[in-house]
Amino acid sequence: MAGMPISLRDLIQKDFGVDLPIAGGYGASADDPILIMTEDPACAARTQMQVLRCIGRGREILWRRLSCTRLDRKDRSLDQVAIETKAIDPQRVTTTRANYYFDVTAADSANNGLPAAPGFLDQTSGIELPFEIGWLHFESVLENKPDIAGHGCVIAHVALGIKATVYIYLPENPQARRLDELAAIEFDAAVGDVVTMNPQLDPVSGPRVTGRFLRQDFRSRDERSVLALAVANDRLVKVRMTSNAQPEFIEAAEDSLEVLIRDIRRAIDR
Repeated sequence: MAGMPISLRDLIQKDFGVDLPIAGGYGASADDPILIMTEDPACAARTQMQVLRCIGRGREILWRRLSCTRLDRKDRSLDQVAIETKAIDPQRVTTTRANYYFDVTAADSANNGLPAAPGFLDQTSGIELPFEIGWLHFESVLENKPDIAGHGCVIAHVALGIKATVYIYLPENPQARRLDELAAIEFDAAVGDVVTMNPQLDPVSGPRVTGRFLRQDFRSRDERSVLALAVANDRLVKVRMTSNAQPEFIEAAEDSLEVLIRDIRRAIDR
């Protein structure tokens, strides 16, 4: 009907091509919550994050979740999700806090609370990456012949002006050398590939060790980039993080990289 307001579900589908199992309001208040219709708790938790990610993309902001509080409502399971946002332009950065409200009764009628939103678990290395990593949020995974040398999984997390890609793969000819030696050889080759494929990037000093990762930083006038590599069980784990060169983006990328390396180290240290 002409003049009827567009629903949040239709707006997200129109702008981003994603059809999420939601109804209800826009989530700006407890009286107008976003209704999550799935009965699966993990799916409901992931839907919450996907809704927030679409809102963040639409507003062109950096955001991260601060807390999720279950509100006391009579026959309803209502989550208040608090997020921190950063709107960045060349002149200023505006940091705010906002609350979004979700009715998750369908998935959590017992009022136990939703689980963490699932991201990706690699069974071979034991590495589990959550949906949210600092300011970054899960975008995609490509699983390509994980038991063949040189192949494996590619997991991408993104945010405004930032992208992190994690490669988990079996090294070539692992019996020929120790894994740490293979990691050093692979790291040198990866640094060479970055320089060759991105001639605008210059290495920043030499490589260093960060939390069991070999790390090399690069920079250009418009971009900052980090390459890091470590061993997890019998797999190599390579991380590539790129960001806009504006200081606020670099800070958010470093915050996120610290969380990412910590998450990967959990598997390495087991």
